[in-house]
Amino acid sequence: MEKREKILLALAGAAMVIGGWVLLTDPGRGLEQPAAVVTGASEELRREIAEQLPRLAIGAREREAARALNRPWPVDPFYFRTEKSPVELAGDQFEHLFRYTGYVEMGPRRMAIINGREFGENEALEIAGARLRHIYPERVLIAVDTRETLVVIPFEEEEGR
Repeated sequence: MEKREKILLALAGAAMVIGGWVLLTDPGRGLEQPAAVVTGASEELRREIAEQLPRLAIGAREREAARALNRPWPVDPFYFRTEKSPVELAGDQFEHLFRYTGYVEMGPRRMAIINGREFGENEALEIAGARLRHIYPERVLIAVDTRETLVVIPFEEEEGR
């Protein structure tokens, strides 16, 4: 047996001995019983509490926070905004800029091959102002910042594959 195993066994044995002693003997036997609960407060204590109450009262900021608890939230933190519905733009505007030729799914992550390079969702494309928003096997949605709209690029089969 190694030295550290012997130390661990000694510590475990000591813990068992101490635990058995605490379990079998009542170390709290010699303690005094708690004093009886005072049911009535003295007049001096009541006066002191009455003096302190105005100082302890909540302020306007706390009252507003308490009122705001029951109001509906202006923005739900658990709601993830969906993008605008995709708008098909004329093919001559963007078809020559983007070619969606591959789709790869690795667990929860999806990758698209656009113009011969791999991109993930929400990655910027090589064209300034364009971001890949959503990837689907049959199409990708690209957000063009200058137009503030989504462009649908359909999947293209490469020749010879």
